[in-house]
Amino acid sequence: MKKKTNKNILIVAGGTGGHISPGIALYQELSNCTNTYFLTLLRNRNYTEFSKKNINPYYYDAPKLSKNIKDIIFFPIKIITSILISIKIIRKHKINIIIGMGGYPTVPAIIAGILMNKEIYLCEQNVIPGNVTKLFSYFAEKIFLTFPIDKKKYFYIYKKSIITGNPIRKELFFFVQNKTNNKKIQTIFITGGSQGAKQINEMIWNLWIKYPDFSKKFYWILQTGIPHYEEFQYRINNLEFKNQIECFGFSTEINEYFKKSDLMICRSGAGNITEGILFSLPMILIPYPYAKDNHQYENAKYIEEHKAGIIIYTKKTEPENLFDAINTILNNYNNFKKNIEKLRFKDNPAQIIKNHILN
Repeated sequence: MKKKTNKNILIVAGGTGGHISPGIALYQELSNCTNTYFLTLLRNRNYTEFSKKNINPYYYDAPKLSKNIKDIIFFPIKIITSILISIKIIRKHKINIIIGMGGYPTVPAIIAGILMNKEIYLCEQNVIPGNVTKLFSYFAEKIFLTFPIDKKKYFYIYKKSIITGNPIRKELFFFVQNKTNNKKIQTIFITGGSQGAKQINEMIWNLWIKYPDFSKKFYWILQTGIPHYEEFQYRINNLEFKNQIECFGFSTEINEYFKKSDLMICRSGAGNITEGILFSLPMILIPYPYAKDNHQYENAKYIEEHKAGIIIYTKKTEPENLFDAINTILNNYNNFKKNIEKLRFKDNPAQIIKNHILN
């Protein structure tokens, strides 16, 4: 291991909130005791959490591998340019530790760090390690996992890894540790992320239409995603129990919805599952069926195997399986609740990661 002198750290995260949010949580934890900097994609420059958390990131246009001819032509130029930008940042701030939060946006900075002989740390959110973790695990000092991974299949990654959980903002972590939980389902939260999940939206709509008397038993919070909000708000206004439905497209205060919910219906990306565990919400997980390496299904299996949720694995929008899953959890809510609470983090993952990097 390379000797640590000045603790100047560069966190690299981009693409989606699933990578950026844990990156911000780590930044908050590390910036209290080190010189910490943040690098992300140009397209994330309007991400509201940066200004809210007083983060002034660096930006670059890290390229994604694509079959598009234009992307292929410009890939070499973009990757070299992004590496050079990373080198400039590393030199300017005398960076000696680089933390990659996963995904293609981290690649140029990690390459720059390797070329300049810097310490590399990786955060892996999924049960199935992503390409960045597979590609750069050899160069990593340590790999921080959200979920356990297959020891035999990913031995080289496994021997460098530690299960920490996904980094969480300190103030949020302490809030939920003291949260008093309900003992029955009153509010159901459905989220497909900021862009929404059309399949989940339609499945919920079909549930409301086919089982209206059942649906009236609950208060529903639906994040439709920005592209689908207006259409769904119009549909909901025609429902008899519309006053029991809260609909929105995107919110910077989404944790407020987690706080007042008792059950979550969602995709099974690492971010959703982390927040579900954090707020002790039993989950009905509908994995994105086209996810690379089917990693969302593997993430969901972790929850189902711990009897903390139910998987609905389908590309269809018929509501029968969803109706059955809600009833199953409703009839065994205390057990599902206890099981999800067992998965909650005893210590803040961001603090655990900080301790491993700096000590």
